[in-house]
Amino acid sequence: MEQGSQSQAIRTEELKHKETAPSAHLENLLEFDVTHPDERVLELKERLQKNRGAMRVIVHPYYEANLNAERHANPEYQKRNPNIAIVEQGLIKMIEMASEKSPPIVIFEDKHDLTTTTKRLCPYLEKSKGTIYVVPTHWHDPAPQYSNVDDSPDGPYQELETMKKERREHWEKFLEMLRSLGVKSIVVGGMLLEDKGDESSIILKQCVADAAEHLREFSPKISNFSHPVNRAYILDKKKRIDNNHLQKAA
Repeated sequence: MEQGSQSQAIRTEELKHKETAPSAHLENLLEFDVTHPDERVLELKERLQKNRGAMRVIVHPYYEANLNAERHANPEYQKRNPNIAIVEQGLIKMIEMASEKSPPIVIFEDKHDLTTTTKRLCPYLEKSKGTIYVVPTHWHDPAPQYSNVDDSPDGPYQELETMKKERREHWEKFLEMLRSLGVKSIVVGGMLLEDKGDESSIILKQCVADAAEHLREFSPKISNFSHPVNRAYILDKKKRIDNNHLQKAA
């Protein structure tokens, strides 16, 4: 297949080599202009309205595979980290079951890994009956990446404060779009989500937690499709903490 025919729905530089097969099912959300809504924007707004503004977000679903492919393929590592498969298989199931009547699925993916992720999802996108959306993100960060600047270690040097400012601006631009689209609630999962708290506290960190914090106005809920900890872990730990407090108060 000629490369010149392989870029339709996602027109970012990073995805110009993607396959054409899923093009009707995959859209780059950062290309949407809600101030001059086209058919794609109106379709998404209608879909959100039908689902009371609900949206599903998966952050960096193939982080483990992209970070260390050999370790990711190791059965022992997978056995010690069962939520990796839960995230990856859960995303596939959601894509295959998606329809224009279900809450939209938005995949936050490092822009450097977009091509690889798109190729992984091609067989499942072909089965989907609903559009799936992607949000290219900054390097090792869930912040939406609107610019073409390479902020990886291989890119040009940037002052830390300049990078932070850009990411804040990109988040605000993205949040304004979600408001305009009519998003009301979000379920967020993916990789990574870690608990840095002790036995008496829960302190969520890493990209999923960071995304949830920036999306806080939409009352985000953590999904069970998260790694290494997930919603079930959080609820169980909260229950144990509450029980300990009750026992101490008795």
